[in-house]
Amino acid sequence: MSLSIKICGINSVESAQTCISYPITKYLGFIFYEKSPRYISIKKATQIINLLPESIKTVAVMVDPQDQFIEKLLNSCKFNILQLHGSETPKRIKEIKKNIKNISTSSVMKVIRISKIDHLTNIKDYENVSDMLLFDSIPPKDGLPGGNALKFNWEILSKQSFKIPFMLSGGINNENISEAVRITGAKIIDVSSGVEDEPGKKSLPKIKNFLKTAQSL
Repeated sequence: MSLSIKICGINSVESAQTCISYPITKYLGFIFYEKSPRYISIKKATQIINLLPESIKTVAVMVDPQDQFIEKLLNSCKFNILQLHGSETPKRIKEIKKNIKNISTSSVMKVIRISKIDHLTNIKDYENVSDMLLFDSIPPKDGLPGGNALKFNWEILSKQSFKIPFMLSGGINNENISEAVRITGAKIIDVSSGVEDEPGKKSLPKIKNFLKTAQSL
């Protein structure tokens, strides 16, 4: 299996450089949600992205963003993927694609939070308007929308197929990535808290160990 990795919550040049030193890293995520300990400003993100090779796909993580913010973001820097990590409906996704003038160079990825098979009931509605999906665990009450180091029952996805690509997230780390890939068949793994010493502080040794393990799968 050809596996790709997305490291999310990048907020320093050092962590970005460590990630891209391994060819399995194909995506880097930058979080534009001010309540997150992994938050990064547009200015700082742009500085890091300008140092990246073109082979790395950049992901802008947003929570229920307004059109004005998306426009500002895309006018400042090119992002390959816009990750919608809030309560965006299929209707809202269609609006974003219609309203944002310079969105044509970016894919839209919608995060789907699941804990049981019923949470996939309306998945086709999102498949019809999104370019990618990301499956994540349901956050705790009053918790962050993502990056909570919580895994869900991966068996839910074991016999599912989707018409657009998907990423798998939620509590994945060096110890369980092999199981996650085996059960779900995911070809893209998204990790954030699994390579941190504490929320918002990436661990370079953990990044290296995780990517070495991923390369061996």
